[in-house]
Amino acid sequence: VSAAQILSMAGEGSKVIHPRAIKASLQTKTPIIARNTFSNASGTTIFHGSPDEESNQVTLAHRDEMCLIEFESKTDAQKSVPEMIPIDERRFVLKNDVYLESRVKEL
Repeated sequence: VSAAQILSMAGEGSKVIHPRAIKASLQTKTPIIARNTFSNASGTTIFHGSPDEESNQVTLAHRDEMCLIEFESKTDAQKSVPEMIPIDERRFVLKNDVYLESRVKEL
């Protein structure tokens, strides 16, 4: 996941990592690994620079019954999942319900 995406998600209220930590990481180019404190999983690496041109990284944040989906670049994902409500050309809102997992897999 890119630092720019995480900074955007943190600014939208995601409680994964504090925006100031990302800003400091951007200044020093220090890599960050975000881990779940309740798991021994390896975590997510937050990278600096541009991702692979062929991939369109996706980040998700959810609160209550809403899910914010942000793509690294412009997307036509709404064609695959028409229930998504566009915020702009990279960010969408989707209702967090029992069908969320299958809808996200379609992206």
